[in-house]
Amino acid sequence: MGEKIKYKGNAIKVTRAHEPDDVLWENLGYGFCDVLWKRIVTNFLSVVLICFCAGILFGISIGQVIFQENFNI
Repeated sequence: MGEKIKYKGNAIKVTRAHEPDDVLWENLGYGFCDVLWKRIVTNFLSVVLICFCAGILFGISIGQVIFQENFNI
């Protein structure tokens, strides 16, 4: 699993990091409330970002309709 690589004449062993799903929050020293708070904030910011992007796309589509009506395209 580990790969040996030489760096400045010394052999070092390199192993692949765990996938994010494999990380156990309990081993990192975070309590249940900390983990819950981080998940709530992350999900909230994700929803806000998705809504913001949807609003931009909606505004662009409305702008196209107005532009087409004003210039008879």
